[in-house]
Amino acid sequence: MATPNVGILTNAGKNLIDQVNAGQTKITFSKIVFSSMNNNQLTDDQIKVLTTVAPQEVVINNPEVTLDNGTGETRIRATGNNKALDDGVYVKTYAVYAKNDSGNEILYGITVSPNPNYLPEYDGVTPQAVTYSYKVNISNTSNITFTNSNDIYVSDTDLAEALQPYAKTVDVNQQLDKKVNVADMRKPASDVAGIEEVNAKQDKIGYTPADDSKVVHVVDMVNSDVYGLQIISSGSANDLPKGTIFCTNAVTDLPNKTDAWTIRTTYADVWGARRTQIAIADSADLMFYRTCQSGISGNYGDWKQLLTADQLPPDLARTGQAQTFTAAQTFSIAPTIKDASKDKGDNQAATMADLKSVEESAWRVLDQSNAPSNISFRGQVLYKIDDAKKIIYFTTNGLMNISDSGYNLNLINFKGIVNNLLSGHGRLASVSNKTNIRDSDISATSTYVKNSEWLDTAGNLVSYGDPGQNYAYVIYDSLVNN
Repeated sequence: MATPNVGILTNAGKNLIDQVNAGQTKITFSKIVFSSMNNNQLTDDQIKVLTTVAPQEVVINNPEVTLDNGTGETRIRATGNNKALDDGVYVKTYAVYAKNDSGNEILYGITVSPNPNYLPEYDGVTPQAVTYSYKVNISNTSNITFTNSNDIYVSDTDLAEALQPYAKTVDVNQQLDKKVNVADMRKPASDVAGIEEVNAKQDKIGYTPADDSKVVHVVDMVNSDVYGLQIISSGSANDLPKGTIFCTNAVTDLPNKTDAWTIRTTYADVWGARRTQIAIADSADLMFYRTCQSGISGNYGDWKQLLTADQLPPDLARTGQAQTFTAAQTFSIAPTIKDASKDKGDNQAATMADLKSVEESAWRVLDQSNAPSNISFRGQVLYKIDDAKKIIYFTTNGLMNISDSGYNLNLINFKGIVNNLLSGHGRLASVSNKTNIRDSDISATSTYVKNSEWLDTAGNLVSYGDPGQNYAYVIYDSLVNN
């Protein structure tokens, strides 16, 4: 597996650096590419031999290239936006391309992202952008083409540097008072050591110069910053664009007026272009969901709170709970009642029909904490069967398998309960952290509940229903025991 979030220099890039340092050519960093290409399963050595990345959904030509005079590092930075995207893109690979002075372009370096950043398709109103930068150490900086683009977004680092206080006049005068005059530095020639004396001193120290052919030359190419989360502090949450936005509590129509919220907004192409929102409080253990069923011009419904594991009612499912009695219990055989349709008085016994009715309406627990490796969800599933309608309602709580992410994962297995699942309804969302929320339609194959869109590694899996439905559900053909 490739080393994540670290710039990996390709073999072609290393060869170009060697030529630059030898004064044989000059280097121009020609473009940065944001790609959905998945290189997570490749090793670093396999990454090094790549000569291109594909597809290239976002291409930024002539990235900003600047020199840090303090550290000697060269920074290559570019901002990609979603203005040209017709479909959303999960950016899994960042690539830097470079040219020599003959104009030959090569793949210079690659960074692999295990938790891809999402750029949604452009909504025609508010573009979303991701800024990406590399830092590189190249000895011969005189052979690098430096640029200074004016259309680069300002990063947190830029702001911090720009806000450093300027030197006051009094400070400058104090430093000038401490200056060393040229006259003070001049010494008689008899007091200055000649080159022969310096060499003689070095020989006595026993110093041996390093053999350059045996020294490892390290190129420090680091993926430093990714900026993509937009912050708003005015307006209404009803008007948020597609994507993830951080809202201060000054924004209206939030779940409450106390907390700041990270809100993930999605637009669907079905059900009249309905919208959904998931909101997570910034400093409290709160998560809410709501939907708009009437398209862009409609109104959202009320916020519904999604419960975490520690917020579930304690008596919802008493699995594994030991049953104890405070007094001796006497058991007897219940009387046989053949006619359950007549009133049996206050002390009537439950019939098998009564017990079956209770069983059919009860919520049950499907524990997948020790599920096989082909099951990606390792939490608990609460489900209820409506055999008359051939429906299983369910809700999830727990984490995804830490090594799994992607599409069409086997999330829930109703094997042993149903013979076949026919369809899935509702949505699933993986919440990795407050700024990383992925959601997906539910699909069904055989006895498995799956996701049709990307869900993240180690995200907490949350389920929610279609418009007008409190729970996600699947439709089946028949129960195994019927």
